[in-house]
Amino acid sequence: MIQESLDFIEQNLKAEISAEELSARSGYSSTHYCRLFLSAVGIPIQRYIAKRRLLWAAYGIANGKKQIDAALEYGFDTSAGFYKAFMREFGCSPSYYARRFRARKPYRVNLLKEERLMITHKKVSKLLENWGLQGETVSAVILSAGLISENTFRIGDKYILKALTSLGAIKKSAEISRLLYAKGLSQAEMMKTKDGMDYAEDGEVYYTLTPKIDGEPISAREMYDENAPITGETLGEIIGRLHLALESADIIVCNESNLLKEALDSLPAAKRFAGLSDSFCDDFTNAAAGFDGKLPVKIIHRDINPGNILFKNGRLAGFIDFDLSQRGIRLFDACYAATAILSESLDIGADEKMEKWTEIYRGIIRGYDKTVRLNDAEKRAAAYVLFSIELICTAYFAGLEKYEELAQTNARMLRWMAANKERLSF
Repeated sequence: MIQESLDFIEQNLKAEISAEELSARSGYSSTHYCRLFLSAVGIPIQRYIAKRRLLWAAYGIANGKKQIDAALEYGFDTSAGFYKAFMREFGCSPSYYARRFRARKPYRVNLLKEERLMITHKKVSKLLENWGLQGETVSAVILSAGLISENTFRIGDKYILKALTSLGAIKKSAEISRLLYAKGLSQAEMMKTKDGMDYAEDGEVYYTLTPKIDGEPISAREMYDENAPITGETLGEIIGRLHLALESADIIVCNESNLLKEALDSLPAAKRFAGLSDSFCDDFTNAAAGFDGKLPVKIIHRDINPGNILFKNGRLAGFIDFDLSQRGIRLFDACYAATAILSESLDIGADEKMEKWTEIYRGIIRGYDKTVRLNDAEKRAAAYVLFSIELICTAYFAGLEKYEELAQTNARMLRWMAANKERLSF
């Protein structure tokens, strides 16, 4: 019943929608319906409607629509009212959002298929008592791809709160953060609760609080500017510095991933979705077998996109989000950073931009090599690590309705890479 309400809301975002109208459609009293909605969705009805309108308006602005036109289209009476609502929900102005992020088309929320952490701002406010921060404002966090995080919140201007379902991931992240903090590479050390814990617990969800690093991520679009303060080579050197610091983290217990095996497992689904040729698939299969066991493995970040590296005045300020860290092929992080930049800027589309991305990618590998020294097998494998990442991402996103756009983006990237293998090789 709530899913039917969400579908109705999505179809009528440009019209007046009230809780009374929705409850009448459901056959429940308004009070009972509102409780059901909050339980299933995680935020109150009017807050949900406003958030969906803001997301669609942001998508329009990022694609060239004037702010006032987007505001009026989605039911905001004035540009000032829209601006205030946007700032309250996302913590930045609509123009900043459009300039920094590639806004993705909002996906249709499907409660019947998704596993979601239903976390209300009210619950977050209550949890802040664990750190003595009750009364602080709670706002959304925008990821580097322009998506709104469902499990991370900005607390006032100084803190970040994150919700996770894995206690092991929290303990691992805490150990890595302390190690990097001691080496001057990260300031996001977890704050202790009033009980001296690294986290607060609520049911099966664990919450961590860290200081907000004084810095900003570089956007993928900025990397294409020939006057950008951060070049591909600089980014590669920074990832290399992170890996050198993580050398002493090998005592930390981490799962180990086998990138090439995961890619081979993903190959059939990716081939169908992206329309890959038999010759490409045969070449990748043979190469993966040849590189197996020959590429150095260490603890890696595993989500080293531009949004997780923060800068201030053109200098590294710190790294964030080590929740996904594992032992894996060390070349993964450098290649993943390159694919993240391309994924977040593929809407640019022009051939010269693809040429520029190739320069960025090659710069990242050169910078990384200058810092950690790649062996011959790694240099030969670089293109195949790129392929592996895109095979896994394409197959994964293709299986989820809400990531349909990302699936198409990664399929386009994979086809382009397959056709330009020689330019990606070292």
